Amino acid sequence: MAKMAMKNKPLKGLTPKQATAVYAYSTKHIYTDFNTAVRNGGGKNYKAFPFKALHFYLTDALKKLKTKFKNCYHVYRGVSKPTKVSLGQIIRFGQFTSTSRSLKVATGYGTATVFVMKTCRGTLIDDYSWFIKNEEVLVPPFERFQVVAVNGNQINLKPLPKTKSIYNCLAGKER
Repeated sequence: MAKMAMKNKPLKGLTPKQATAVYAYSTKHIYTDFNTAVRNGGGKNYKAFPFKALHFYLTDALKKLKTKFKNCYHVYRGVSKPTKVSLGQIIRFGQFTSTSRSLKVATGYGTATVFVMKTCRGTLIDDYSWFIKNEEVLVPPFERFQVVAVNGNQINLKPLPKTKSIYNCLAGKER
């Protein structure tokens, strides 16, 4: 499905596999299962991780897009469950995290907690997303943030410098 849908989309510097990975991630069919597996799939569970290729191509695509567009973005993420944090706490989402440059779009996904943040590792994926009007910025699982303010259901985050992936993934590398 994702591969066929990508036939009519421009690649804009990505390989077909990278572009398809971003598109597939953004669909309703993969997002939930993939992120659950990412949160639980590290370390000793790596052999059983069913999304090795998708993870590799998605990470690779974000890295390539980030090199091309070095912007930091002010984004929002609305969720349907309350989140408890402390001022100054260091957090990471631990999964690929969809955010939006639009507060209205973000709060359409939930208002129990609204994250307001700046991401310097996140990448704008509008050209590759199933939801082209979401102004979606995809934040990688390894980006870390510090809680700088908590106002009711709103949590303000700032990115931490020198955040990088510790994985040197070989899965899916073309020979």
